[in-house]
Amino acid sequence: MPRYTQSNFQDGDAVDKVRFRDALDQLIHDEVDDDEDDDEEGLHSDEAYWDDDIIEHDKNANWRPPSPTEFIGCVGQPVLCKQRPEAKEFWPAKVVDYIPPTKPSMKPRFQVNFFDWKTAIVARDCFYTQYDDDETSFADCKMDRKKLSSWTERNSQLDTEDDDFDIDFTQLPAPQDPPPKPRFFINEMGIEEQFAYVIPFMERILTGNYSPSKSIIDRWMSGGTARAGITQNPVQGGHLAELEWHTFGLLVRKWALPNSNSSQSENSVRPRGNERYESLNEREKGLFIVDVLLGEAVIQLLLLRAGKRTTLKILSDEDEAALHAVGLSLSREESTSVTVRTILETRQRLRKRLGLREEQDVVPTEGEGRRHKNRVTTI
Repeated sequence: MPRYTQSNFQDGDAVDKVRFRDALDQLIHDEVDDDEDDDEEGLHSDEAYWDDDIIEHDKNANWRPPSPTEFIGCVGQPVLCKQRPEAKEFWPAKVVDYIPPTKPSMKPRFQVNFFDWKTAIVARDCFYTQYDDDETSFADCKMDRKKLSSWTERNSQLDTEDDDFDIDFTQLPAPQDPPPKPRFFINEMGIEEQFAYVIPFMERILTGNYSPSKSIIDRWMSGGTARAGITQNPVQGGHLAELEWHTFGLLVRKWALPNSNSSQSENSVRPRGNERYESLNEREKGLFIVDVLLGEAVIQLLLLRAGKRTTLKILSDEDEAALHAVGLSLSREESTSVTVRTILETRQRLRKRLGLREEQDVVPTEGEGRRHKNRVTTI
């Protein structure tokens, strides 16, 4: 209804009535046009509000991610997994994390670590476990058995006996700071080159200048039950393949005690430690290297391989303690060699139960490359 009418305006003697009515009629006409324009704009505004993006936004407002219960059980499981959805071949891997969807169009996803230390984010339909309802999928999915067999053989056998293992540390490439990204560090550099990045930390540990190591050194030096507790529960090699772990142990021993083997290069110079370390006899130094230095060194290696240590510079005591704790946690992870062997042995048993033919040249020979639970090397 118009706000203006002849009845709610006083004519007044001074106002020309004809001109007044003409002006009033124009005012009413303009007001009706404005109302129609408002209605049109309101209609178009409603249409714009319900476009696809806003509909999606409105759905998201009421959407909740699915319960993680049915997915979280996959975390920690050894699996056979495709590296890409369109790939045909499956590879040994381990599920390390569940990533819930953040919108309705997204699937639940998982982070997986493959046997060759590559990582990927995949959906659930990219991998099989031994516990899937369809057991045949895990038992009979396609694998590149030749490549897998080559990897297991290469990571389970040392070319030389321990006593014949020799290396000239002066010929190792100088470490770069910042260190390479994990993918390059692991896949493009040999364990000897990786070892070069750990040497600066071992030098500080021997001289007592690396704060996170001081506690374990103090306990070992005190002897008795404190030392026995360290000896009986050594730091392990985390995801390192068994051959890598064994070789790394040899490298630490050869670097710290170069004269313990007559075949050691004459160019090698024994690193010097602080007074407490130098007061140990040769046998005690050997035990210290196995019980303490090896574990502290592998913690640094695992931090580099995981991309957690992004500089070779020593950080504050607080930051170094936090990094050290992460590295210690990484050292408790299962060896990649064990993961691969577990998957392949499980697959073989399942194939036999399902009446499928045995796969040849995939599972490593029993006893090859088994990781020692206690010491990886002795002096």
